[in-house]
Amino acid sequence: PRPRRCQPDEIVRACLHDLQEEAKARGIQLIVEASTPTAWAWADPDPLRHLADALTRNALEATPPGGTVRLTTTVTPRRLEWTIRDSGRGLDPHAARHLFDPFFCGRQAGRGLGLGLPRAARIVALAGGDLSWRSSPGRGTTFHLTLPLAEEPPDPNAR
Repeated sequence: PRPRRCQPDEIVRACLHDLQEEAKARGIQLIVEASTPTAWAWADPDPLRHLADALTRNALEATPPGGTVRLTTTVTPRRLEWTIRDSGRGLDPHAARHLFDPFFCGRQAGRGLGLGLPRAARIVALAGGDLSWRSSPGRGTTFHLTLPLAEEPPDPNAR
């Protein structure tokens, strides 16, 4: 990891901007809520981009036309929290058991490799974070991601 000063909510907004056309074409509304819109974090933005992309793409895949995908960002001095909530069909028990298994894809054949969530879970685990989820059949799925933030290096000009 190469931590540097970044704004997690801007990473999320850039990711959602990239996915906006896909969402629009599918009739899905993407919403970002940043509880701390100007918060800065000391973190590696590349894995954060992957996490935002993988979790949001999964939510889009699970959401029917007319549905909503909502991503909420919270940054505290010690951690980053993202909540990705979709208004999709929810997870069936079989898919739920294999959610983080590499190459398992709950979509129809040919619509994914089944690597997005396993890779996201690995990034979170390596960073010492937590990735949890809850799902209600017919009511959607929510992923909650918590990552510790690296402490900013000391200011060499401070005394």
